[in-house]
Amino acid sequence: MMSQVQKIKFNQLVKQIREYEDDTQYLKVALFEDFVEKINKFVSDNEIDIEDFEFEDPLHYSSTAKTINQNGLKALLNHIELIEALINADTRSDLVSSNSDKYKEQKDKVFIVHGRDELTRSDVELLLHRIDVEPIILSFQANQGLTLIDKFEKYADVRYAIVLLTPDDFGGLEGTNTTNLRARQNVIFELGYFYGKLGRSNVCIIMKSDIEVPSDIQGIVYTRFVNKLDEIKSEIYRELTAAKVKFTPSF
Repeated sequence: MMSQVQKIKFNQLVKQIREYEDDTQYLKVALFEDFVEKINKFVSDNEIDIEDFEFEDPLHYSSTAKTINQNGLKALLNHIELIEALINADTRSDLVSSNSDKYKEQKDKVFIVHGRDELTRSDVELLLHRIDVEPIILSFQANQGLTLIDKFEKYADVRYAIVLLTPDDFGGLEGTNTTNLRARQNVIFELGYFYGKLGRSNVCIIMKSDIEVPSDIQGIVYTRFVNKLDEIKSEIYRELTAAKVKFTPSF
């Protein structure tokens, strides 16, 4: 069980990191990699169910590679919020029941289909944790010697799916010079899978900006945002409510 001293030290570390939000010119690589090492150790020591964080090169670094850029800082802050949400969820489960597995089973599971936009994926994951819904992200689950499609089918046993159509790829008709932003091919495949398995009423499509969609699903109303997921939080709540997914709204 996490000690009060560990919680205090973690909170002090997080406070120190958040103070850099307005001083991005001082996001030195060595300093922030030290922050990340301490956070990962805290997660490991307390057996928190989340993967270690690491900055992605070149996405999270400045052009000189001497500082962390805004994407890197945002990714780290999202990761910290996920840790905080998991800590709070564990605390609530202790109050509800001494059997944490039983409490976890009471939550509805929502599969997050995503492409390469890790920031949007982590924003959705954080939102679900905050409203007491269990997010299922395929890459975070154990492989258990399964093939990729077998693993997908195993963890697709969920109540609802959120599909993120983000502008990760370019594509166009052969013989033309026109290309359009598209979602990843795996995202479109998994969207079709969940339409067939759960029905369209139990799948929420979230679209970032304007991207090309397959002709088979043109005309469907999407939940769309431009910059931040907060723009559509109330719309996501409305879709979850209509699908009778159990959750506790967080405003």
